[in-house]
Amino acid sequence: MVNGRQATVDLRVKVMSDYKPKDPPESILDIFLHPGEYYWGEENTRIRTLLGSCVSVALWHPVRQIGGMTHIMLPDSRGSRHAKFADVVIDMLLADIQKSNSRPSEFIAKVFGGGHMFSKLDQRFRKNGHVGQANVDAAFKLLNSHGFKIVAADTGGYRYRKLIFDIWSGDVYLQRQEQAPDWVDADPDEV
Repeated sequence: MVNGRQATVDLRVKVMSDYKPKDPPESILDIFLHPGEYYWGEENTRIRTLLGSCVSVALWHPVRQIGGMTHIMLPDSRGSRHAKFADVVIDMLLADIQKSNSRPSEFIAKVFGGGHMFSKLDQRFRKNGHVGQANVDAAFKLLNSHGFKIVAADTGGYRYRKLIFDIWSGDVYLQRQEQAPDWVDADPDEV
């Protein structure tokens, strides 16, 4: 129950090959997130992205049908104010939530990405394993500290992920690319 209203939520992540939007709006605003971007939208919005070591957080309000999605590149801004950093973009989402007169506890969160992709960049993140894992850890820590309810996650591994998030339904569709393209190291630890 949210704001005294009952909400039915399908918490599972759906497979991209099964993509059949549930009760789509007449007009859809289709947004593609590039690395370091985020988008906050309403019930007529579809947000898509492609992830490797980056992390997407999808937030959805099941009653008001509003929400947003991130494309986090790095875990900590160390003072910089750009949406590519987990701490900064979560603050931006919190500002959008406040503007909507909602609270973080009213939203459901789903977390995706954080693959092990880049050996050379990962040297900087050895205490956390690799940049992808550092991004995942930062996302979970920030979401939990602000009271979001995390209901689904697909993180880690050596794979790319394609996502589609339909804000009108809260559904997130996921496609995993099991094999990296030729230009990516097959095993980043061996480089």
